[in-house]
Amino acid sequence: MYIFIDESGDCGTKSTSATYFAITAVLLESEDEVHACETLIQSIRTDACLSRRFEFHFRNIGHAHRIGFLNAVSKMPFSYATCLLEKSPTIEREKADLYQHVLAGLVAELREMLLIARACKEGPLAGKVTADDNEDPVYFRALREQFRLCRDEEGRSMIGKIRSGRSHTSDMLQLADMVCGAIVQSYHGEDVYRRIIASKEIAYRILNKENDEGDPNSDRP
Repeated sequence: MYIFIDESGDCGTKSTSATYFAITAVLLESEDEVHACETLIQSIRTDACLSRRFEFHFRNIGHAHRIGFLNAVSKMPFSYATCLLEKSPTIEREKADLYQHVLAGLVAELREMLLIARACKEGPLAGKVTADDNEDPVYFRALREQFRLCRDEEGRSMIGKIRSGRSHTSDMLQLADMVCGAIVQSYHGEDVYRRIIASKEIAYRILNKENDEGDPNSDRP
């Protein structure tokens, strides 16, 4: 199992901070599926006459590139889950607590998929996690702690390697960014992008801003 993670928003509480913090995980079952996605993403660049180094970053590209990218990758064998926290200006949280809370919600949504993958293997599952490097050691410490807690029925961790990567050199992290961007855009009321990849969604949990209770698989646009 291969998992690629990207986040959006921030953990700040200032008036200039985002009103949310979201984390998306994209899952693929095999190295062959990863390679197929990477090959497709490179072909998207070629077909659009873009540089081989062009980065698909949701916030920095236009509508046409977003639609073209998401339509193309929607045919690939990946799935995704997103956990989004609506931040309240009346509730202050320590950064580490916020990261732990959102990541715990995400890992809870992923555990069933990992258990299914574990059941298909003759031995322990050692999922490989790659997260976009936001250069925040507090975030990566929380990420490692939460994913290490993801264990099978026998108490064995289902996660092996956990590493950071750079989106500008990783097509799979760019896929995670584009999916995360589509979900965040849906949260802000524009659902056109999320609908394209709706068949890939295994969970979308919004954490309540007042009591932080999860809303699993929320249908909120």
